[in-house]
Amino acid sequence: MLRFANVQGQKSPPFPKGRGVCPCCGGLLIAKCGKLVTHHWAHESKVDCDTWSESIGPWHLWWQGLVRPEAIEVVRGYHRADIVGNNGIVVELQHSSISPEDIEAREAFYGDMIWLFDATDRFAYCDQGNLAFFSVGKTKHLELCKKPLFLDFGFDVLQVEQFTDSVVMISGFGIPRSREWFARHYLSDILFPDKKVAELHIPAGGGTDPWGKKKPVYKLKYETRWINPATGTVVTFPKWTEYIKVSYYRYNVGDSTNKRFDYDNVINRHPEIANGWTCETLRQMMDFLGGTAIILGGSLRVLPSPAISIPVLKTASMARHLLELAEVHILAGRVPILQDSTKIKILDKAKEHEQHRYGRELRPSNTPKNGQVFLFE
Repeated sequence: MLRFANVQGQKSPPFPKGRGVCPCCGGLLIAKCGKLVTHHWAHESKVDCDTWSESIGPWHLWWQGLVRPEAIEVVRGYHRADIVGNNGIVVELQHSSISPEDIEAREAFYGDMIWLFDATDRFAYCDQGNLAFFSVGKTKHLELCKKPLFLDFGFDVLQVEQFTDSVVMISGFGIPRSREWFARHYLSDILFPDKKVAELHIPAGGGTDPWGKKKPVYKLKYETRWINPATGTVVTFPKWTEYIKVSYYRYNVGDSTNKRFDYDNVINRHPEIANGWTCETLRQMMDFLGGTAIILGGSLRVLPSPAISIPVLKTASMARHLLELAEVHILAGRVPILQDSTKIKILDKAKEHEQHRYGRELRPSNTPKNGQVFLFE
């Protein structure tokens, strides 16, 4: 399906009863200007000479409508590049599914190119500020792209950094960009001067959420305050901020004792997200604070249970020791700032545990033994 034909030496859009010449093969093109389909040119032979061509829909028209006609359907050998942008880079617009063979062939053919996939109402998206996470559902083969890959979610364009299977129902993550950023970096030399990307949007899709009813994205039920270790300032995540739960696990059938938890996968495979945790320290804080491992603001963190719900089955001295360790994690932005009332509640519960288990409150020994920090009489 073509948007332009060669008509008397000029690049022309379709018009009623129009006839033109294909810029690739030189074959006769007939204008299709019906009321039910996007106006386009079609080969008289009914066979498109470009085997990579696909139907033109609203999403294609939106992006191509931003740029001048000479940058659209640019002939490269026996193929037509969707858009040729700044410095001659090919912007390949992809709405439909694509095979591994076609991905490899296009990247080899065009060389200097980028992919822009239509993700509107098709893929799932969780923006966390400095990073965004996505799911492509049942869509296949995107991870085979070796050239720069962008997913267009509407007003946001995600610059894919990495695909991963470390987190249940998450396909990967990347840097959230705006459509204005994308147009400025790749299309600024060919934009119509009067086009304003921010004022335009694509029609509503009608696709389905690839996460469906089950999804790893939740919302904070209360405001939380965290330390930014780079600046030492306090960062507040308000109520209803989205986060990704990473406490799911997987195991091989017949071997349920060897569970592979998402947070272990993140720590072992993605240090840029792991936030300095080790598997041992993360489990220690989750156990102590009755917490959940989450990705919030693009970093792995522990979200504690409300103070009233935190189970404390430790002695008061051990609870104090763990609160000291928690302060280290708080300063590193791994645990939220704990209110004084929460700390007091934890210590009170520890004392209640001592009374219940030992019949009295234990007193720390002044002399450590065997290298242990906390010993009791």
